[in-house]
Amino acid sequence: MPGKALVTGATGFLGIHLARHLLEEGWEVRGTDSPSAAFGNLPQGASWIPSDPALPGSLSEAVAGMDVVFHGAALSSGGTPWERLYRTNVLGTENLLIAARRAGVRRVVVFSSFAVYGLAGSGRSEIDETGRIKPRSPYARSRAIQDALVWRYHEDGLPATILRPGLPCGGGGYHALGHLVGLLGRLPAVPIPVNLKTRVLSIHVQDLVRAASFVTARDECAGHEYHIVDESCLTTGRFLVLLAFGLGKKTVPFPMPLGMLKAFALLAGSGSQTGGRLARAFPFLQPETFCCMASRSCASSRKIRSLGFSLLHPDPVQVLPLLVHELAKGSAP
Repeated sequence: MPGKALVTGATGFLGIHLARHLLEEGWEVRGTDSPSAAFGNLPQGASWIPSDPALPGSLSEAVAGMDVVFHGAALSSGGTPWERLYRTNVLGTENLLIAARRAGVRRVVVFSSFAVYGLAGSGRSEIDETGRIKPRSPYARSRAIQDALVWRYHEDGLPATILRPGLPCGGGGYHALGHLVGLLGRLPAVPIPVNLKTRVLSIHVQDLVRAASFVTARDECAGHEYHIVDESCLTTGRFLVLLAFGLGKKTVPFPMPLGMLKAFALLAGSGSQTGGRLARAFPFLQPETFCCMASRSCASSRKIRSLGFSLLHPDPVQVLPLLVHELAKGSAP
């Protein structure tokens, strides 16, 4: 049943789509983000309250009276120093969990990352929710610690669910796919790494926000984590070919050893100044993006689908070229 929902990171790509979806379902939505965030991006009908994750008092005010908290606020840039990652992704999450427990929130839904499994996945044919946690970057470590905190507070009586989404695809707001489309759009042709056997873990943002709402309506989802991905398991090369088609660009095959790519990704995610510059120049090397665009394993949303959840967009081949075309024009919804 819809109720009152708080969306953290509400002015970001995920937050905007989630707030809009919840409003359409009949929720009363409150958005929160840093005081400097562009709160004008919130959909009409959502209220707004600024907060600083390092200040528990501001989070207490944001959480007051809420039934459900959707926690999507996080720092993911590869050039972010550990101190800032810890402050937002770890300390900010714990402060939110404390505030939610005190306010009597009935469920917290936390968005995590496939980065906790390592730079290129587990190496198994398919990553499921029992995959080994092996973070390889400061960002991934912050996410792994965040997840451990969520389960600790769940065991202490705060019902919680973790969602681990693939690379979100959709229009509206800043996000990794839009940044990548902008980068490729400036090239004369799209390079295709023909020798890589890696896979792309992706999800349409409409399915991601639907999954977030879905788990709040089911008590049995508390205490569980769910992978939210489509069923395509496209190779990295095939995914880039679809982007090229949407951009109307030719493709150029080139060899790219996975070891070299991982070395660049490790540097981009190191938190150093050099790594930060590399991550900004090549957004697909960001830890959050790389783990989904160059996974050695497929992933499945079988666990959540076993509860009756179905994807609106199970195959990105059908929607990705048009979406990329609209992103390039700046008109994607």
